[in-house]
Amino acid sequence: MSDNTGILICDLFPVRGHRFLNTITVEALSNYNLTVCTERDYFDEALFSSQIKVLHHPKVRSKIQFFKCLRYTLNLIRLLYKNNYSKVLVLTYEIRSFTLVKLFAGKYLSRIHIMQHYNIDALNRSRVNSLCFNSYSKRVKHIVFQEYIAKHLIDRRGIPSGRVFWINHPGINFHDYPFSNEKEIVALSASNSVEKLNELISFEIKEKRLLNAGYSIIIKNQNGLIHERISSLHYLTGYIPDSNFQLLLQKAKWVLILYPDDFVYRESGLILEALSNNTLVIGYKSCKNLEVYSEVYPNICLAVNNVEDLVSTIINYENELSIIKEDFVKFLTEHSIEMYTKSIQKVFVE
Repeated sequence: MSDNTGILICDLFPVRGHRFLNTITVEALSNYNLTVCTERDYFDEALFSSQIKVLHHPKVRSKIQFFKCLRYTLNLIRLLYKNNYSKVLVLTYEIRSFTLVKLFAGKYLSRIHIMQHYNIDALNRSRVNSLCFNSYSKRVKHIVFQEYIAKHLIDRRGIPSGRVFWINHPGINFHDYPFSNEKEIVALSASNSVEKLNELISFEIKEKRLLNAGYSIIIKNQNGLIHERISSLHYLTGYIPDSNFQLLLQKAKWVLILYPDDFVYRESGLILEALSNNTLVIGYKSCKNLEVYSEVYPNICLAVNNVEDLVSTIINYENELSIIKEDFVKFLTEHSIEMYTKSIQKVFVE
């Protein structure tokens, strides 16, 4: 075993959509004897400080994600035994395969911090997931991006409060264009509920209220969506390149968030991207993540009760530009990279 007393950042379930967050997390901890381990070519390693030691997981031939996570978790266990890391940050993980750490490297669990993304919602979908999570959840530390998620882990999952850290997810800003007054609405998330999108599409086909008000909706196509020839509805099929996605968000006045009801204890990347780039957000109160943002930033993030309220709110929305700008500035301040850097450093550098 080496005498390395630094920090290990390890990604056990690399997700392309988390790359921005993971990169600034690495940068925030780069001065603390840092080692990073993930898939080859996941990060743009040329941007990293020369002080950072970069390792790669072994290549896995299987395309089945579970087997990849299993192999990466075994690699984490190997690194834990080989190096005496004082702290470990797991960026993303798979609930079931992480039980291997508890079984074969349990003495290291108290050093591990896990970032929680989709995982907590996944507990309610599978008894196996819940049993696996419960086997190690009270021995590791958890990083979450909403206060209500932290409270859920403490109050409902029985995790000691000292093992749960709530920090604001940084905003994802990619342009400095002003607030758009174009009458364009986008529904770009693959997480949107087909049922809720179809409810909106059916309402518009019947009432044509958005069409009559001069609005158009751009919808990311999904299996099961209603298709109708009406000039206010447009569908995008297939992968949307980052440059196209950013252009769509830049031109849009509204982003629709129509997530399924089981999207609860996780952060929405699309809400973050919209509010970081001067685009209004609207959706239903049944989405807890959206409702929380609407309470803090009520002039730029709106939560409504039903499809008729949604359409009416979009058409009748009026607010002073100065008030809108004030909320956008408040969001960017509270979700700045600087604030995130201080928060994550406070967790790891005690």
